[in-house]
Amino acid sequence: MDEGAQGQAADRDLGDAEPENVALEPPEPLGVELEFERGQVDFEDESVDAWLAYGEEKLGPMVMARAALEPQGKWDALRADLEALYHRENKATDGSFRVEPEYLVTVARLPVSR
Repeated sequence: MDEGAQGQAADRDLGDAEPENVALEPPEPLGVELEFERGQVDFEDESVDAWLAYGEEKLGPMVMARAALEPQGKWDALRADLEALYHRENKATDGSFRVEPEYLVTVARLPVSR
C-alpha cells in the first residue's frame, strides 16, 4: 500500500475498473542512471466534502473512476471509502481539509553516445 492520503486514494480510484493484467517485456538495459527524491504538495479545501466534490469534477482519476463505476452501482461505496480515508488523513483541525501527500521525483540520465 502506498504511504499518505493520495497514495492510498490512488489505490482505490480504479476499483473494479482496473484493466486486465498485460504481460510487458522490460526494455533492454541502457546503462541509465536514476536519481530519486521525495517532494510534497499540500491539498486544501473548505472541507472533505468540498474536496471530494472538486475531485469528482476536476481530478482525472476520480472523474474516470466515477464514470466507470457509477453505471455499475459501485461509485457510492468508493466515494464513501475515500471520504473515510480523507477524514482519517486530514491534518486540519478547524473543519477544513488539508492533506500533505508526498510524490516521487525521478530523474533518469542516459549515457552519452559518441
